[in-house]
Amino acid sequence: MDEENGIARVARDHVRDDAPSLAGEHSVADFGWSVKILRRGECHVISDTRTSPLVPPADRPASDALGIIACMGAPLIKEGRLVGALCVTSREPRGWTADEVAILQEVADRVWAAVERARAETRLHESEARFRTLVDAVEDVFYITDLEQGALEYLSPAYERIWGRPRSAIISDLQLFVESIHPADRDIVTAAKAAQARGEQVVTRYRIVRPDGGVRHIMDRSFPVSGADGRRAAGVASDVTAVTLAESRLRETEAQLLAFGEASSDLLWIRNAETLAFEYVSPAFERIFGASRDEVLQGDTLENWLRMVVPDDRARASKAIETLRTGKRLAFEYRIHRPADGQVRLLRDTGFPIRDPGGRVMWIAGVGHDATEEAASAERLKVLVAELQHRTRNLLGVVRSVTDRTLANSDGLDDFRARIHDQLGALARVNGLLSRLQEDERIDFDELIRSELDAHGVLDGAGKSAQISLSGPTGVRLRSSTVQTLALGLHELATNALKYGALSTPDGRLEIGWSLAAGPDGLPRLTVDWRESGVAVAMPGGAEATDVPNGYGRELIEQALPYQLSAEVDYDLSAQGVRCTITIPLSTGMDMAQTAAREIQG
Repeated sequence: MDEENGIARVARDHVRDDAPSLAGEHSVADFGWSVKILRRGECHVISDTRTSPLVPPADRPASDALGIIACMGAPLIKEGRLVGALCVTSREPRGWTADEVAILQEVADRVWAAVERARAETRLHESEARFRTLVDAVEDVFYITDLEQGALEYLSPAYERIWGRPRSAIISDLQLFVESIHPADRDIVTAAKAAQARGEQVVTRYRIVRPDGGVRHIMDRSFPVSGADGRRAAGVASDVTAVTLAESRLRETEAQLLAFGEASSDLLWIRNAETLAFEYVSPAFERIFGASRDEVLQGDTLENWLRMVVPDDRARASKAIETLRTGKRLAFEYRIHRPADGQVRLLRDTGFPIRDPGGRVMWIAGVGHDATEEAASAERLKVLVAELQHRTRNLLGVVRSVTDRTLANSDGLDDFRARIHDQLGALARVNGLLSRLQEDERIDFDELIRSELDAHGVLDGAGKSAQISLSGPTGVRLRSSTVQTLALGLHELATNALKYGALSTPDGRLEIGWSLAAGPDGLPRLTVDWRESGVAVAMPGGAEATDVPNGYGRELIEQALPYQLSAEVDYDLSAQGVRCTITIPLSTGMDMAQTAAREIQG
């Protein structure tokens, strides 16, 4: 009976004489009166379907067409559900006896029991066949042990491949199995066998030694199987050598990675891609963030981290984390505010996703580098490059001006060569001083004047001279942009003093003094007094003169210094020598970047 689809199927019937076969499919609706009785678990007994009140007139033609005039039906019930019926029909009216009805019921019960038993046996045989096909084909070893007899009942073929021994030998002598166990693991196996005997499920890992000396790692999962014919244990033994070795290598790799993370000066971090909770933070976190790892790993780790990010950078940092969750790699920067000391640090973070074998992003991770010093160095380098460019432009301008003026005031190439050589030497000396300075340093005036005098050979090894007197405060810092022009002016004064003035004769004296004073604008100014004495300046034709009054040197001092340095110059040449006072403005205590910016803008 297939009531769901409204079909009654007759698989087979037995007919006598010329009665028609009813094998095939029939509509349940045509025999609803029969199904209704059978569903109650009762037999229906009809002497004549054409006249019986149990058969509705509308259903009689269907019975008549099939030659069903008299009929009996015994229900077949399974788990309270009508699954079929054993029916007897006749082409002629028939009065069925009580014995015939009883026989029908008894035969129906016996036939149904036989059918169920046959079906169960068939299913069992099919199941056993499938089972043996399955366990013979799998790579794992399946076994069944009779716990009462202490013997193997079944051992799958995979045993020979893994153990490297014939099955027949181990089935006949179980002691051979014990001998194949690695000596160090035999106690483990003995304990597992005892647990099996107590009817427990057991999972055991042990090693075996093959006849060829190879060692294999085995995972054995056994469970009790009890039946009417005795107690058994069944189990599956798997060769997990490759997995065990891979796990061992994985543990070694994890230990190495952990050691790397623990020793790294950069911050290594891993977050769960779903919850965004930190799963690992390396010790560098404490040095960079100035907070303990325990603090950031407790509670809402994302919020703990964001609280330390500078407010202006939080949105960017959050967006970067969300981008990593989508599976993209990303490098991003953000600033943190250290809670311990209030420092602001710049972090450069290189983030990347970590996927499972299926390609799903399971974690996001990154390497955070404290780039605070590097950023500061880059900014300082930027300032230095600007300063270098400015100095180079100034130097080239000075060289061009010096060359043009020297050429114009030279008597010939030999004279020009000598003059330009000395002047370029002065520039080289001052640029040598500039090149040795740190970014926030300046050349001191006393260093500059001593360098120039020393270059002319008028100072001894101790930086002193019987003819020269130097006096003034030390550490008077000069603006870098003024040093080259001022050095040229001092070079001209020293050159003329050595050729024509106080240093040209043993009786001459040179006094150089300098002092600091505030100018009208309140900014500091440096005043340099150059005083020569003890020398009679010889004038051609009896006049008192040198080449200085009309030469390039005096022009440089009286015109270039005021123009380029905003200096005030008082130059006087007398019969006793040169007297020159130079007053120049000095830089304030602003930092180098500000000074460079002002100079570049100027």
